[in-house]
Amino acid sequence: MSLIDEVVKYYVESGKGTRKVGEKFGISKDKVNKYVREAGVVRSNHFLTYNKRYFEHIDTEHKAYWLGFIMADGNIYDYTKRPKYSLDIALQAKDKGHLEKLSKELSYTGEIRERLIAGKYPSCRLQLHGKEIVNDLTELGCGPNKTMSLQVPKIPKELLRHFIRGYFDGDGSITIYDDGYKDKLSISLCCGNEEFLNQVQSIIIEELNLTEVKIYSDKRSNLKEYRKARIDAFKILTWLYKDSSVYLDRKYEKYIVSCRLYEETL
Repeated sequence: MSLIDEVVKYYVESGKGTRKVGEKFGISKDKVNKYVREAGVVRSNHFLTYNKRYFEHIDTEHKAYWLGFIMADGNIYDYTKRPKYSLDIALQAKDKGHLEKLSKELSYTGEIRERLIAGKYPSCRLQLHGKEIVNDLTELGCGPNKTMSLQVPKIPKELLRHFIRGYFDGDGSITIYDDGYKDKLSISLCCGNEEFLNQVQSIIIEELNLTEVKIYSDKRSNLKEYRKARIDAFKILTWLYKDSSVYLDRKYEKYIVSCRLYEETL
């Protein structure tokens, strides 16, 4: 078998991108593209497998977490053309390990792809095709054009903190800074739908007995924001991250820093 035949065969059967295929054979990705194009190969994603019914029932910490994360950072598409149904998640390249966690959880046989956005911003991407996963997510309130209509899903109460942690890892922030006297801690959670943030706040109030705050509205971006600071922020982070088994590593590391600042006050 010639090198060209081996390259094309491996490209079709492995599901790997042209860069990875090129690395295996010691050639450039452009050369792989040339071989594949000349061979007339159009690779289908149908041979890539994953658990398409993963979100059919939200009954574990991990399922609740990934539902929240996808609500924050996932894009759901329902096209009239092929591929009709898809879930697309794109993150900063430094968070590739997080997408690899999801890929493993879903038993996905493909790879996380890397690319430059606008030619200069490194990113990574996981794209899944399938009617089943899109329909299950849509049933949970995570469908196409979800930004302005998000609702906290109806899942077991004991899983809500894991769902909120997933959303927070996607669309939340942790800030630690020094005001000259003592390190300060603040957190925020963003969404296009104020009702969703009020639902989240109600859960937090019930669980932690914190005071209610007004949802901040940014008129420029049309985003809504739930904010808490200092000890209240630390209580929320502790509720979200303590004894959890799935999280965005860099957010968890900030939680650990906050523990050193505030844990003696609890």
